[in-house]
Amino acid sequence: MILQMRLRLESEQTVTQKTEYYKAINWNAIEDVVDKATWEKLTEQFWLDTRIPLSNDLDDWRRLSDKERDLVGKVFGGLTLLDTLQSVDGVSAIKPDIRTQHEEAVLNNIEFMESVHAKSYSSIFSTLNTKSEIEEIFEWTANNPYLQKKAEIIKRIYDTGTPLQKKVASVFLESFLFYSGFFTPLWYLGNNKLPNVAEIIKLIIRDECMTKDQEVLTPKGWVSVADIRPQDLVLQFDKETRRTNFAPVSTISTDFAPKLYNFKSQLGYVDLTCSPKHRIIRKAITSDGLVTRTAETHFGQTSSWLHSTPLYTDNKGATSLTDWEKFYLLMSRYGTLTQQAQQIDLVVSSGKSDKIEGFKELFDHLRLDYIAYTYKYGNGNMLRLPDIPNQGIDLNKLKLLPKRDLNTVTLEWCQDYLDTLFDWVGSNECETSLNYYSTHKHYIDYVQSLCTLVGYKTRVSVVKDSDPYTVEGIKNYCLHVIKNCSLTAGTSVVRTEVEGAQVYGIQVPSGYLVTRGKGGSVVITGNSVHGTYIGYKFQLAFNELSEEEQEELKAWTYDLLYELYENEEKYTEELYDDIGWTEEVKTFLRYNANKALMNLGQNPLFPESAEDVNPIIMNGISTGTSNHDFFSQVGNGYLLGQVEAMTDEDYTVGL
Repeated sequence: MILQMRLRLESEQTVTQKTEYYKAINWNAIEDVVDKATWEKLTEQFWLDTRIPLSNDLDDWRRLSDKERDLVGKVFGGLTLLDTLQSVDGVSAIKPDIRTQHEEAVLNNIEFMESVHAKSYSSIFSTLNTKSEIEEIFEWTANNPYLQKKAEIIKRIYDTGTPLQKKVASVFLESFLFYSGFFTPLWYLGNNKLPNVAEIIKLIIRDECMTKDQEVLTPKGWVSVADIRPQDLVLQFDKETRRTNFAPVSTISTDFAPKLYNFKSQLGYVDLTCSPKHRIIRKAITSDGLVTRTAETHFGQTSSWLHSTPLYTDNKGATSLTDWEKFYLLMSRYGTLTQQAQQIDLVVSSGKSDKIEGFKELFDHLRLDYIAYTYKYGNGNMLRLPDIPNQGIDLNKLKLLPKRDLNTVTLEWCQDYLDTLFDWVGSNECETSLNYYSTHKHYIDYVQSLCTLVGYKTRVSVVKDSDPYTVEGIKNYCLHVIKNCSLTAGTSVVRTEVEGAQVYGIQVPSGYLVTRGKGGSVVITGNSVHGTYIGYKFQLAFNELSEEEQEELKAWTYDLLYELYENEEKYTEELYDDIGWTEEVKTFLRYNANKALMNLGQNPLFPESAEDVNPIIMNGISTGTSNHDFFSQVGNGYLLGQVEAMTDEDYTVGL
């Protein structure tokens, strides 16, 4: 337990008197779980510049031309100024408007790390530059009109802006204005130069995300992470209760990850592709504890992957299917329409007498007229429902699975739906292993959604042509379901490094998402919590504004971005014209301006995407772990160790 005392005077009004007291922060009573998740992420990724051997870059430095060395000095001079502004004024400007005590603790951490960033640039200067060169660099930062202008714009907002305007300014500074400077070390890294200098930048910007073929469950069904927007409801996993529920998305982000990891199990129940820093939650084999690690971390063989767990909801709706829902569910597989003259009949047949009796009982409950036939050959038993439109049967619903919005269902209703489906339509391999076949992918998707809410382990496959369930020329799908099992052994999962791609981050209150992979497997994984924290807090307050206030703030936000971008273009031209990189840097700027807007929950302004940015830069910006001698330095993959209690089984390794 982390205990922190803070000297914050609070007032408590009673009927008779006003009592003043100091309130201790309680990390066991979390008001916003994003605060706790961000704190853990920040402390886990703590670093200091003293662990980076910058002197190893001196050979590269000496080989640079005078113009290049001048550029590097000015770039880091500008970054130093901006990080100084952020550490001295930026975070303190936001603190008065905190929503929770834990938020202030997180901001204190961020404020300290901004100072670490600023100091790290000075370490670069002291390693690469002479005393007189350093003095010239700082003289240039004090007198460059464009650098001073962007600092003045941000500082003015920190001093006089509204709480939300201050958050916008902070996000624009962190996610947009820094990147004209970041371009240079990333370009050199992509060209295999100054790797340790660039390592500091990578430590500052590391993040976590998933590829667009990963999906999350919404009340309307499975949706790609690339199509999720702030305030959309998605299914999250609560680590404390170990139940799932629908919750609004706090923030979203996107980036390009040059390196990704794919995790896949032998039977296909795990299939996840994510960035190296993406968090994965696993269950320890030797205890009931849950362990969270990044994708690049080696888990070993002592933990299992988590699949979905039962839904927790306050819904007071139906606990079982209605007779009509059961009717349309069964008719999706059994009913056949026939038409004679102007009359449309529905024919139901089965070779099993118990099913025919079940149909009769259901039809009687619905007061439907039917005629029973018995044949010597074929299925043997048939029920004909004559003139069904006049019996209240909706032709448009026949052959369609009945559906409800997933945010309105109860766990009991989902269970009854699945029990009915598998009793009448599914294929039972054994008591706990079930299959559901359909040529309609959206049927498979909906049934898998219900299985996910109930807590079943599932995957989807395409049936081979040789299978008896297939029809030539028609793709047939199979939903494989394992009841009473929500784990996959870590020993059966293989991690493979794959080609980079655009990745997407989604932040939810609990810190964990229920996701579906490309192969149709459902697992629980972490969400993005690093780099979007201020944007998340902005969106919480923004969503509390009236529609008129929101539109006014939006207009102000885009006006500010235009003003900053116009100045940043001139700053970029002054820095990069002589070396010929200006247009590439501007493309990189526009790409990051869009990311900043998305962190605030707003729509992108510019057409640029990751594909438009120089691939050398996108490769350099990769936050995958670098290989280092741990005793001399650490890379951007460095994480503080986590302690786990040992058990008797830990001592049996190799026996």
